Amino acid sequence: MSVGWKTFALPERGGLGEARGLEAFLRDQVAAPVRLDASAVQRLDTLLLQYLLAAGRAWSRRGLGFEVTGVGAALGAELALVGLTPDLLAWQRGAA
Repeated sequence: MSVGWKTFALPERGGLGEARGLEAFLRDQVAAPVRLDASAVQRLDTLLLQYLLAAGRAWSRRGLGFEVTGVGAALGAELALVGLTPDLLAWQRGAA
């Protein structure tokens, strides 16, 4: 269900510097469940992954949803390779 969820589209080049507006978006949505659309992302750098992991934990502590959606096969394999499984950071594969 999408009611109340706020969405931010992550850029193709997934570095923290390239994800302009992400920090402001999250700051503005501290009381709302959040979805980060990764359908355009080809790669995420480790700094952004750490940032997303910390943000996901903060949302969880507040009892709010936080998930990354639209994860492609290559990105999903990358996330699994570094041990970032959906139980640590909620992410869902996109349509194949």
